[in-house]
Amino acid sequence: MKTGVYHHPGAKIAALVLLLLLLFCALAWGQPGHFSFTTAPDSNGGLIITGFSSPGSGPLAIPGTINGLPVRGIGDSAFRSSEVTSVTIPNTVISIGAGAFLTCTSLTTVTIPGSVTRIGDSAFYDCYSLTSITVSPQNTVYSSRDGVLFNKDQTTLLQYPGGASRNYAIPNTVTRIGDHAFDQSTNLMSVTIPNSVTRIGDSAFYDCYSLTSVAIPNSVTHIGDYSFALCSGLASVMIPDSVTSIGKDAFSYCSNLTNVTIPESVTSIGDSAFNYCNSLRSAIFMGNAPAMGADVFDGSASSFTVYYVYGATGFTSPVWMDSSGDTYRALKLLPAADGAGTVGKKQKAESRK
Repeated sequence: MKTGVYHHPGAKIAALVLLLLLLFCALAWGQPGHFSFTTAPDSNGGLIITGFSSPGSGPLAIPGTINGLPVRGIGDSAFRSSEVTSVTIPNTVISIGAGAFLTCTSLTTVTIPGSVTRIGDSAFYDCYSLTSITVSPQNTVYSSRDGVLFNKDQTTLLQYPGGASRNYAIPNTVTRIGDHAFDQSTNLMSVTIPNSVTRIGDSAFYDCYSLTSVAIPNSVTHIGDYSFALCSGLASVMIPDSVTSIGKDAFSYCSNLTNVTIPESVTSIGDSAFNYCNSLRSAIFMGNAPAMGADVFDGSASSFTVYYVYGATGFTSPVWMDSSGDTYRALKLLPAADGAGTVGKKQKAESRK
């Protein structure tokens, strides 16, 4: 008598149907029927993808042609909030629009071909699972290194993937950290900025709430608007005496920041630069009073005090009214024998406005 496992014919049929269904889904993902598009201007009849109807989550290889016409561009917000997990862009594409992959929270990898010559602002913004951006070596405008997006000669860091590693050392070829470069890189705990960097762009480290400290090198001259805003974990920041301007809201809502030293080189501080840093107890000015925007220290700790060095101009004690009309309690740092400043006899000061 034969023994063994009996396979009901219906089970084989069900397995075959399931296999065909999976194959169909794999083939259907990214097919022309899921794209909306328009004719690209000045592109010899090419197309720009303007939208995508996702059948679910999965990898996406964007087709090089749709209905026989080449795909020349990915429009603004074309794949916004889609569930793609990886994207391969064909070498027919020339431009990637602003916010093209905005809030694609499942996106982990992107491959950019040599044909792309323009990537719009915030193209990969709020993609917090993104770990790697790879650019073809044949690209003449962009490049990648360790999964990070740069311009071709790697002097400007353009995009650090939002889900990349917790610690990062910026290459010493970089002279500029681009606008939004680390924006919402919520995993980032530490970053090393080389002394080749001269400019930190607007919103460069916006909402990097795991970042605990940052040392800005003595080569940076400008700290951009919102550059470290909402870095709620930031407990200390070292501003070097090369910096001449601090942008508006540059450190706003850094709720763990307790003190800050403004070097003599700073001549202007933008509106709300340290707004709602509610643990901030002191700001020490090492030079003359800079031009101040409105509400620079608004919302800081109730004990907040401005300290300024002996001989500096533009300050008054016990209350200082800055150039925007805001008032703060203020104390002069008197010179000491060892060269370090000490706080003079404590004076009764009015409360800060």
